[in-house]
Parts: sequence; C-alpha cells; structure tokens
Amino acid sequence: MLIIPMKRLLIRIKMRITKDDQKVLYSNLKKELKMQKDFRYRNIFLKLITEENDLDELMDYVCNNPRSIEDYADTLKNKYYNETISAKTEKHIGEYVFTCKIPRNSG
Repeated sequence: MLIIPMKRLLIRIKMRITKDDQKVLYSNLKKELKMQKDFRYRNIFLKLITEENDLDELMDYVCNNPRSIEDYADTLKNKYYNETISAKTEKHIGEYVFTCKIPRNSG
C-alpha cells in the first residue's frame, strides 16, 4: 500500500474543495482525531495541527500534556511570548514560560 505523506495529501484535498469546505474538513478531522485515545491517532492529530500551524490547538495540547513543552516551545514561543505559565512541569525552556489559561483568539 502506498502511503502519501499528510502534507501532500492535504494539499491534494485542498486543491479540490472550496475554502469553506477546507475549514469544515479540518475542523471535523481535528475533532475526530482529538477524541481518539490511541497514540497513533494522537500522532496524526499532532501532525495535522502542526502542518496547519494551528497554534491555539497546539497550545491546548501542550497544556494538557505538559511534558511535551520541550517539543513545541520553539513553535509556540513567538505567539505566546508574553504569557505566564501554569503547566505542571519541572522544566522550562530557556526564558519561555507558557500558560494554559489563554483565551481563544488571543494575540
């Protein structure tokens, strides 16, 4: 079976549907993957939100999985630079400290 990398697959799909349909598809796919407990679905979910540069969703993931802060600090630091953090973690990434109490549509 041929496996197409997610980025190429998303590009192919986006070329064939309207912008509104793209938003609906992304939202539904993200919601469905987020509900799954299996690590494989979690990995697909993370790949999807990072490919789409969905920083709010990525920040939400980090807040719920504070050990992942090291993996995503560089990606999140620009948008959430001035935020304060309350994630339960013993490590901080340099000077960057994030908060999990961020209102949606901030910044």
